[in-house]
Amino acid sequence: MITVLGLSFRYTPSSLMSFPDFTVKRGQHFLLLGESGSGKTTLLHLIGGLLRDYSGSIRIKDVEIETLGEHAMDRFRGQNMGFIFQRNHLINSLTVEQNLMMPSWLSGMPLDNGRITETLESLSIADLRKRKVTQLSQGQAQRVAIGRAIITKPSVILADEPTSALDDKSCENVISLLAEAASLNQSTLLIATHDQRLKEKIPGKIEL
Repeated sequence: MITVLGLSFRYTPSSLMSFPDFTVKRGQHFLLLGESGSGKTTLLHLIGGLLRDYSGSIRIKDVEIETLGEHAMDRFRGQNMGFIFQRNHLINSLTVEQNLMMPSWLSGMPLDNGRITETLESLSIADLRKRKVTQLSQGQAQRVAIGRAIITKPSVILADEPTSALDDKSCENVISLLAEAASLNQSTLLIATHDQRLKEKIPGKIEL
């Protein structure tokens, strides 16, 4: 599903970042671990095609993503990837339902109201469907962010520090929901984190 070989990246000519080789199969769940500054977020952004011009190889579903132009990469990302960030980046002017519609709009995929209902119910937020995201608690907003990431049943889910700002109970709830959602859709899950609480929850580990 995801294969990384000989990967390196430079933000500046003197800032070479090199990454270990690894392969993650469909449906597997892995943590990306390392100290601050080790490149966890950079690696996620490279895999997600948010950073380009790297050296080495990143293959997703047997596609070398560096060969994709910007438009093709946008479409590939929209059809195959879901993202969850430390800050949820929900659109405040929209309702919960409308935020879940965004991935379909951006990727050119047809809207599926049944899938929206199914996703909201699986995350126990169906009653929030018409509520503006500014009216949500932090935990509810994080559930919406997870819903947005899984709504198109992506092959790959990339999560960047999704629990670092959460208390223990919220952390356990979020990571359980995320892992369950990924398993339900047979999605490959990569979580960049320095949160030690996740080590017992996610079996696979990649050290940077």
